[in-house]
Amino acid sequence: MDKARLWFQLEKLVVTTLVATPCVVGFLLVEHRIVAYTAAGGSYVQLETWLDKYIPFVPIFAYPYYLYYLWVLLSVPAVRQRGEFYHAVAAISLVQIVAMVTYAAFPSFMQRPEVVGDGLGTDLVRKIYQIDPGFNVMPSLHVGHSTLVALLYRSYHRRWYPLIAAGTALICASTVLIKQHYVIDLPAGFALAIAAFYVTVPVRRLVERRALARGARQATTTPATSC
Repeated sequence: MDKARLWFQLEKLVVTTLVATPCVVGFLLVEHRIVAYTAAGGSYVQLETWLDKYIPFVPIFAYPYYLYYLWVLLSVPAVRQRGEFYHAVAAISLVQIVAMVTYAAFPSFMQRPEVVGDGLGTDLVRKIYQIDPGFNVMPSLHVGHSTLVALLYRSYHRRWYPLIAAGTALICASTVLIKQHYVIDLPAGFALAIAAFYVTVPVRRLVERRALARGARQATTTPATSC
């Protein structure tokens, strides 16, 4: 691996950490605020539709639901150029920010079923329900982030796109099949991811233009060697 590529890998690691940390902390702070707000008598909405009544509860889908936490990290190897990387960073950050603002402004709650029975899938769902208080549901970040990962692979790493698309579909389906989200949360997550992906394309172009300009300056300042 050449020195420039090594530095870029280090840059990706540092920037990813600097972006992921406030995203996670911000999400938890918003969730804590909403829990406290509703506990004090604050209002929230439940977005259940008639479609939700026909969707079965399938605990085995806890596996792809947990897979999401790995899926988000797959956005990093999807991008191999600096412009692509900062496009991904900008899109993921925009999805996160818009979602958190929506959660804070319009608190929504998922009424989840009582989990009965035994089995690893059932136990995993119980663990999710224990950890997650059921707020921060619309738009679904499981859907938004996973869809964004699929869009990044479709654009920048097409070889793996079919596999990523299949995994993304399973993750999205899991959100309603283990009753972590209502149906309406899914199109909201899809729309947010698609909008964020295309709105932030200029970030990639800006980074690429700056790289070209920097390369041109270096070429003009490098003295020519004579034979």
